[in-house]
Amino acid sequence: MKHKNSIMIFFLLLALLLPRMLPAQWQLSVRAEAGAHNASEGMYLRSAAAVQYRLKDTEFSAGLQFELFGKVPRHFSGLNLGISQAMAIREFPFEVAAFFLHRPYSDLQYENSWGLLAETDYRHFHFMFGNGFRAFRLTRQAVQDYPEGAGTLIRENWNLLYRIGYDLKSEDNFWNAGIAVTNLDYFLMNQETNPMLLLHGNAEIASGLDLYAEFWYKQAGVFNISANYFGYFFRLGVLWEL
Repeated sequence: MKHKNSIMIFFLLLALLLPRMLPAQWQLSVRAEAGAHNASEGMYLRSAAAVQYRLKDTEFSAGLQFELFGKVPRHFSGLNLGISQAMAIREFPFEVAAFFLHRPYSDLQYENSWGLLAETDYRHFHFMFGNGFRAFRLTRQAVQDYPEGAGTLIRENWNLLYRIGYDLKSEDNFWNAGIAVTNLDYFLMNQETNPMLLLHGNAEIASGLDLYAEFWYKQAGVFNISANYFGYFFRLGVLWEL
């Protein structure tokens, strides 16, 4: 618990102090998430915090996720690092991005994912496509406990990543709501055959302060015999522009 509090305090101090030192735009987001799925053995609750730093057309981001309640063996459950660059070709705007995800979801195994994305907006529509790579590795504890194992690494290469969404309002409106289908979240990268349905909304509650809410529905597969319901979760958070 002390470890989690120290990291949260670090993020808050980082967001408060560095804007005074550098001429750039900062964002701090804090969110809570509650849900259940076929493997969770009941409800779970987790929290996350992220910092975004934008300098002209380049943005850097970092986020951490923690498990607060549920059948999970570890409290720290996610690291997200990213960089994106806004570009334009003949007045057509788009962004290219790279990301890295680390998920230590058990004492015996962890997952690293990384990939490249390209995204753009057209009127009320949002499109994102890319490719991702994922590696499942055994921890040192697992290698020591099970030395007879045949291997310590499983790879998934060239996963198609996508997000197709529609928003009711323009991005600069003081409130908005929309729907999307995607296989990528802040700390989760699914295979292309495992889409998630997202309903989301946000509203500006003060100058530079937005409140947002999301509902996610998760499938265990699609277009195959194993397609069925897997789980859902709700997310509530605030986004603070400094």
